[in-house]
Amino acid sequence: MQIICYMGGTCGDIISAIIDVTGARLLKGHVHHTPERTRLKKPHEFSSDAEKDLYLSSVNFASVSSHDFDYHRLRDHSFTGIAIENLSTALWAAERFQSLHRPQVWDEMRLKCGAGDTDQYAQTMMHYSKLMCEHAKYVILLEDIVRGQAVTQVEQMLNIEVSPSARQFYTEWLMVQNYEG
Repeated sequence: MQIICYMGGTCGDIISAIIDVTGARLLKGHVHHTPERTRLKKPHEFSSDAEKDLYLSSVNFASVSSHDFDYHRLRDHSFTGIAIENLSTALWAAERFQSLHRPQVWDEMRLKCGAGDTDQYAQTMMHYSKLMCEHAKYVILLEDIVRGQAVTQVEQMLNIEVSPSARQFYTEWLMVQNYEG
């Protein structure tokens, strides 16, 4: 099983879907997975790291999405991280995150990472990207994801063959993104 670790807005769910498209749906340009597959996107809902360990040992997907970088780093997990090279892309991702989520989700994120607005969230993403590059076994750049190179990146890094249905899902996702970088 592959753990895809990323900040909200950096398109980690599409990477998870490329690896295993089971149950993934596209809704308004946003990938939705089953709640069971994305539990680590809300790590505060677990009572302990031991509960997270139990969750990971019970998952039946080829990939899961996670926002719990510290947990994976401290547990020395092998994970794939999403990083960003350019501030303009980070700003796009921050604005994307804010527009895709309800105001309460935006407020939760602001409280958790201390970002007051999309500019500050983008700066946090840039800092987080450096940590990803230091600790993740594999790193996929957001710029590569939104430029249509994610399937190639996933296949090369993970030494897997992406299914035709996952390729099609990614193509459909790309068509509704408004990235101009």
